[in-house]
Amino acid sequence: MKKILWIALLFAAPLLFGGDRAEMQELTFYLSTLRPDAAVPALKGLAERSGGFVVALNNTTVTLRIPAAKLAEARGEILKLGMVTDLEEYREDLTAAIIELKARIAVKEEYLKKIEAILATTGVQDTLEMERALSQAVMDLEALKGELRMDEHDAANAIVTVYVNPQNNGIRPKNQRWSRWGFVNTLGIQPLVTAGEAAR
Repeated sequence: MKKILWIALLFAAPLLFGGDRAEMQELTFYLSTLRPDAAVPALKGLAERSGGFVVALNNTTVTLRIPAAKLAEARGEILKLGMVTDLEEYREDLTAAIIELKARIAVKEEYLKKIEAILATTGVQDTLEMERALSQAVMDLEALKGELRMDEHDAANAIVTVYVNPQNNGIRPKNQRWSRWGFVNTLGIQPLVTAGEAAR
């Protein structure tokens, strides 16, 4: 029975996800701006307008959840807030994990039905044992459903972290060297200098 459900769900994967993969996305922006006091509220407003929400917020770091469908638009809005000196992107394919969880949930739900059917026809002693098995199965099922909800939420909502003027807080991006003069970073000159050095 388990094998049949596994095979059925694997073949149904394109239908379950509309032909697309379920993918978790994380973006980290290093934003240099002359108006950090305006950038932070703007990022908060961006989350609200996109249908997302703020996970964490202070004067130097903003972490948002943005619906995946709105991510490209949100990215464009962030680029308008200042100079993005570096952008880190991380993706994780959750398609297989979600398919597996749905298969396990289907198997567990079938198991629960069988236990309930047996409970209707067993004696007192057997009923106690079956009720323990039922209770454990219900707990396992809820745990699986919780995992599924988390994975589906991660696939539907990208994590976006923006470091505002990270050069002033000792935060350095992996791929970009900063100028020792802070104002150079805000003018957009340093990336040109770095690119020129790399071309030598």
